Formats: sequence, C-alpha cells, structure tokens
Amino acid sequence: MLFSLIPKRPRVAKPASRLRNSLKTLVQIVVLWSVALGLMPFAIEWFERSMSWPGFQPMPWFGGAVFVAASLIGLVAANVLVRDGHGTPLPLDTTREFVVAGPYRYVRNPMAMCGILQAVGVGLWLGSPGVIGYAVLGGTLWQCLARPWEEADMQERFGEPYRRYRDGVTCWIPRLRPYSGAAQANPSGSPQLTPITESECPDRIEGISSYPLPKNTNVTSTKIGIRIETLYPM
Repeated sequence: MLFSLIPKRPRVAKPASRLRNSLKTLVQIVVLWSVALGLMPFAIEWFERSMSWPGFQPMPWFGGAVFVAASLIGLVAANVLVRDGHGTPLPLDTTREFVVAGPYRYVRNPMAMCGILQAVGVGLWLGSPGVIGYAVLGGTLWQCLARPWEEADMQERFGEPYRRYRDGVTCWIPRLRPYSGAAQANPSGSPQLTPITESECPDRIEGISSYPLPKNTNVTSTKIGIRIETLYPM
C-alpha cells in the first residue's frame, strides 16, 4: 500500500523563479532537518537511555564539526540545484536541468552523502550507537531504493552526458579532482575523427579543397572518412 503512493519516477519541477525555488528549498531543508536530524535522533537517544542500553563517550566537538561541515556542503549543493537546475533537491520537485557544478563535480549525490554525515555527527555528539546505526540504515535505504529510482530518471532524461558523468563520478567517495565532461569524453585530448560514408568523401574533399590549407598538408580519402595531416619538419 505504501509503495503504491510512490510515483514511478521523480516529478520535474514546474518553471519558477529562482526566488520561488529557493524558498521551496528552504522549507524542505527546515522540515527534513528538523525531523531527520532533530526529532528522530533525540527520540532514539531517549529510548536508549530509558532502556539503559550502553552508549559511548559523547564527542560534542568532533560530532559538531562533522555536522557543521556536512551541513555547509549540503547547503552549497542545494543552492547549485536551484541556481543551475531550476528546481529543488526534493525528488518530487526535482531539477529541470542536468547539474554538474559545485560539489557535484566531486561526488554524484553530495546531499545524500552529507545527510548521512550529518546524522553521524549528531550520533557522535550524543554518544549514541543507535543514532549511528540510524545513519547507516538511512544510507542503505537510499542506496537500495532511492538511488536506482533517481538514476533511472536521470538516464532517461539526460542520456549520454549523464552516462559519462555516472561513469566518471562515484556516488559516495568524492574525487580528488573536479569532473570535466569534455576531459572525460576525450581523456587524451587528441582530435576526434567523425566517420563518414564512402559516397560522402568526394564532396567533403571538394569542400575542403576550397579552403587554403597549410603547406605540407596531406588530405586522404578512405572508405571510412577523410584524414587531414599536417607534416611538420623535424
């Protein structure tokens, strides 16, 4: 019954101003963080204490640092989705455009990663094994349920650019260097040859011959295309 309420694919946001999308994103963040990072962890920690379950020494400074760092990255990622994607982070109001900017150049879903780290930070701050387990469970559910659902939609809507991005950027472990679509598509940096049919070759050569070419230039027609070489003296 519950799964029947979930749409078959994320819902794309309707055209709206950046201000409107920013306000919607702010409401989403306030609600989700209040419930997922406030109400739920403190309820788990209260239950642990009421059952006299053992915990560990709270680490408020370290946990707080993890929480703040993850929150800042998550906020930056949300702003990038609003600015470049013309939508919001919520899958039911998802971006209209394919976004590869900011944190998304280093990891495929920085908001999911940061959400898990935020929950871990709360668990460290409270000294609660249950909250740490809650964070791990949340990441597992996202990996098994939300990720395939979202990525199937991205593949259908954005095609080859998204496939290259998915192959070049991992979902959980950030890259050391920012992703560049052009560099990933052509890592060697060498010119790309476009194959043509044999019947097209004469016309292509005729068109090329009408332009001045550098000296020591060979133009060769083959069954698969045209090869242009400039021979430089050694």
